[in-house]
Amino acid sequence: MMVFIAGWIAVSVAGIAALRNTALVARGLFPIGAALGLGVAVLAVVAIRGAPQTAVLAIGMPPLPAPLRLDALSACFLAVIG
Repeated sequence: MMVFIAGWIAVSVAGIAALRNTALVARGLFPIGAALGLGVAVLAVVAIRGAPQTAVLAIGMPPLPAPLRLDALSACFLAVIG
């Protein structure tokens, strides 16, 4: 899941870098972004019936890590976003 989201962010940054190159954006970045969004949606639909997953990221404020949780409700929202 994180790979798809990281790829989505990378495509967004590439789109910002190539604002004037409409051919690259239209023929390259839009289809890649759509495929990544579809991948997020498919994984989210699969995760709706699965057990909740928890990950703790080592980013954020030093004494407070950033916990992430993927349960049925958050998977539903990811499916809508994807």
